[in-house]
Amino acid sequence: MYSIYPLQMETHKKIRVLVRLHGDPLGFVNLPVPSNGQLEEILVQVWIQLASEIRSHLEFDGITLQDGLTGEGTTAQIHCKLYSEHEWLKPQTVVVCTRNRPESLSRCLESLQSIRYDSYEVIVVDNAPSNDATKVLFDAIVGSNPKFRYLVEPRKGLSAARNCGLAAASTEVVTFTDENVVTDPTWLLGIARGFGGGSGIGCVTGMVLPASLESESERYFDRRVSWSSSLQSKTYDLAHKKNESPLFPYNAGKFGTGANFSVDRKLVLGLGGFDVALGAGSRAGGGEDLDMFVRILRSGRMLAYAPSAIVWHCHRVAPQDLKTQMRSYGVGLGGYLLKQLYDREFRKVLLRRAPRAAFYMMGQWRRGTGGTLRNTDLMWAELAGIAAGPAAYIRGRSANRLMSERNI
Repeated sequence: MYSIYPLQMETHKKIRVLVRLHGDPLGFVNLPVPSNGQLEEILVQVWIQLASEIRSHLEFDGITLQDGLTGEGTTAQIHCKLYSEHEWLKPQTVVVCTRNRPESLSRCLESLQSIRYDSYEVIVVDNAPSNDATKVLFDAIVGSNPKFRYLVEPRKGLSAARNCGLAAASTEVVTFTDENVVTDPTWLLGIARGFGGGSGIGCVTGMVLPASLESESERYFDRRVSWSSSLQSKTYDLAHKKNESPLFPYNAGKFGTGANFSVDRKLVLGLGGFDVALGAGSRAGGGEDLDMFVRILRSGRMLAYAPSAIVWHCHRVAPQDLKTQMRSYGVGLGGYLLKQLYDREFRKVLLRRAPRAAFYMMGQWRRGTGGTLRNTDLMWAELAGIAAGPAAYIRGRSANRLMSERNI
């Protein structure tokens, strides 16, 4: 009836437990490692902290639960009325873009083989590879699986790779993830729940949880990006934005991330695909996901956040790797913001709301440092990236324009 996933309980003093009911994430429980790993000790704390959420979900299903949880409940299967009323199980194409990282890709491919979904295919796009290591790994792990296809995109850049997968997909819906994630077995069912929320939905994003929180670098990144902070389903729509942030829809990081999102293929192709001047591998280094979220909303379609669509992300462990990543994130954000400045409406929003935007960013950095602004190396790295982002985006656009002219 409910599922509990402790993180590496046997080697640590504390654990963070994700509690799900019928695939629906109810919350996290932090507690000391139980003696001898006893499940009953975990269940007691789960009930103390999440009894209200458990009862609320089950009441909708017409189920009454007595006080307390038992071990039997972790395996029992009961029909869930909450989600059965919104059946949406169309075929999906999963696109995984990768470049010279076979070690990370191997974990991702293994998890994708365990997906529980009736109809899906997987396209691995090898982006401007410098050797055949990715192809060798693909053949070894999934080469005999007819659900999996391998493609090469010679043009360097994540956006080019995403566009390659988008063009090759055989389904109406294309779902993207990165090679440094492990997908949950029910991931695509969560995506389906998102699309089942309405006919106007053009994009679904999901929850991205940390695969590990052992190092301080991993814990900082988890606090900073807030990819796992929201447990409530939500739909974003430009036509109904009364309760949204004053920066809406340009605070696109709130909607989700490129590690876990799904789109209406025809819609995105009609929008021209992903901007190749943004994204990892481009001069801007990122921002292509934020840009796409905003473009989808501005096209008149809705974006749904489905927390039951879960992947587990491998954060950077080494401090220097994290610092490099945060600078790259900053460059991508700066490039994304410059692109938005080409739009007159965004310029009006920025002029009116710049102080609020600055306050919002300060809050992001405080959360990353644990509520203070001490140890600001990472903050300054990100700021330096934001400052460099506009010029990087301009150079990227110019390079792409020259390349297009040469190909005419």
